[in-house]
Amino acid sequence: MSVAIVENDPAVLEGLQLVLEEHGWLVRSYANGRDLLNDVDLRRPPRCVLINPDALGPNASHTVRALLEFDSDITIIGTTARPDALATREAVSAGTRLMLTMPVNPEVLVDYVRAALGGTIRNSFRRR
Repeated sequence: MSVAIVENDPAVLEGLQLVLEEHGWLVRSYANGRDLLNDVDLRRPPRCVLINPDALGPNASHTVRALLEFDSDITIIGTTARPDALATREAVSAGTRLMLTMPVNPEVLVDYVRAALGGTIRNSFRRR
């Protein structure tokens, strides 16, 4: 199963990618939402997308909606250090299912990604 990460901080991006790859997931990483949308393979979209709404900037809601138009079963998990920022609120209103406040415990992240890939958090929003 594949996971995509959109994160504009290279150190955070590398850390998230390492944690997920250590658990055997195929991970693709992107610095912004436009790059992700340009690269999404409609035949094999990622099952889970971790997004930092700040990396999406003013296009946070557009990116989330576009992903869900590709495949409504994609689970989008937000990661943010600014849970009350406008981009975060927009990502949530567009369909992000879970918002994790950074820094996130790696074990917690893995548990949520595993749940997302298993389809158990698609229908409920939670802020952690």
